[in-house]
Amino acid sequence: MATPTAKTRTNGATKTRTTVTTKPTAKPSNPALAKLTSWVRSTYGVNLLKREETLAVAAYYGLRERLGMKLQTEISLKSNGSKRFDWSKWNSQVFPGIFGQPTKLKVSVEHMALVASAFDHEISEDPETGLAQLAEFNRKSLEDRKLTKAIKDGIGDSMSNGFDGDEFEEDEFDDDELDTEASDALDDDDEHEADDDDFDDE
Repeated sequence: MATPTAKTRTNGATKTRTTVTTKPTAKPSNPALAKLTSWVRSTYGVNLLKREETLAVAAYYGLRERLGMKLQTEISLKSNGSKRFDWSKWNSQVFPGIFGQPTKLKVSVEHMALVASAFDHEISEDPETGLAQLAEFNRKSLEDRKLTKAIKDGIGDSMSNGFDGDEFEEDEFDDDELDTEASDALDDDDEHEADDDDFDDE
């Protein structure tokens, strides 16, 4: 959009100058989105997290678990197993003390990504990519825990229904191997759980 021409006089000569201004492109309104957020807020008193916020929450839990796993491994190795990493203290006190809460961070999301990349060569040094990697790690971790829980519940149901392990031939099913793997997975799950239950504290 052009403004009216302005005339200036220099050494007796008149020059015409036209200034062109542009308006910023307005973001298109989304009536459905507005109605949805308004309904949730008025009905339940909850403000739905926006895209950037959900990414930050997922990255938060991804970083907490991934750093915790690194600390657990290195502490165990360097102490020859004499020291045990305290997951409960890490999840409830140490990590929130440094980074804040999922929806009330003490640092920027970019800083979270940079911290991750500083200690983990698999995390990109590009903050945007690093955040996406942390969020994806959290997603896969949740899926693994849900699968482990489903297996555990399925085994429990089978036992309660009179499951007889002798029905399987030895070369098809190794009881000891399954018990060991399932036990290790469940123990690991209990130590650094970071799923939906964490939101209940907010």
